[in-house]
Amino acid sequence: MPVPDTRMVGGWIRWRRKRAYLPLRVAARRIGLSAGTLGALETGRHALTQVETAVKIADGLGVSREELVIRAVWDFRRLEDQ
Repeated sequence: MPVPDTRMVGGWIRWRRKRAYLPLRVAARRIGLSAGTLGALETGRHALTQVETAVKIADGLGVSREELVIRAVWDFRRLEDQ
């Protein structure tokens, strides 16, 4: 499986979801988001700005909350600097 650009938090989320063999709709349901919202986060159309959403995603994918929040904050700061 090719690895997406995981420097962006959305690419990392997508990569982790695919590594878990979860289709978008299944992962979204597990996380508690719509498939459209999760897809928008994965592609960078929406920024991950809410800690609560990051925690839901981390728990739903079974990944480290801390790593996901750190990636989201780094991503957000990078976008602010542009």
